[in-house]
This record gives sequence, C-alpha cells and structure tokens, in this order.
Amino acid sequence: MKERRKDALKLLAIATPMLAYGALTFEIGGAASTAEAITKSIVTTLGIAGTVAGLLMFFTKNSLGLINPKEPKAEVVEEEEPNDSWREDTVWEKEEPVQEEEPKLKMPS
Repeated sequence: MKERRKDALKLLAIATPMLAYGALTFEIGGAASTAEAITKSIVTTLGIAGTVAGLLMFFTKNSLGLINPKEPKAEVVEEEEPNDSWREDTVWEKEEPVQEEEPKLKMPS
C-alpha cells in the first residue's frame, strides 16, 4: 500500500469518530452552554472536512494541493527592471488612418 493511502487511512481513523460524535450529540437548541455548542460545531466541521479529505486522498493518485514535498522546488527568476532607453532611440512615424471611399450608386434616369 502506498504512503498516500496509509496517510488517508490515518486521517479517516481520526476524522470519522469526530464526525460521528458531532453528528450524534448535535441538538438544535439543546446545548447546555455556549462552550459546549461551539465545541460540538467545531468537532463536527473538522470531522466532515477530515472525512472528505481522507476519502479524496484515498481515491486519487496525484496530489491535488500546491505543496508536494517530493517534487523539487522551482527556481524563482527575478526579472530586471525595464529599460526605457529604447524609447529615446526609436522614431515613431505618425501614420494617417486609411479611409475607404464609399461606392457611388448610379441613379437611374
């Protein structure tokens, strides 16, 4: 089994009980205190996010994130500031717009 799938199973092993606890103890308007309500909502949210991420990791082959520790880092190339000296040397000729003549219609006599 690949390391990615092992990590996915570890994540599912942690997130699934959190989701189950949050779903089974959630009551609308039945929390004894505000701290308990916040705790249950955070546990439920983390359980849902962890379960989705674990399933996604388990069934996909490639990393979907921006950070992958196995790939080499890309080199950052700094660009030089643009040099405006070319503007001084260039002579721009002003072109006049081309106007097409409208076709003249012959009037029947």
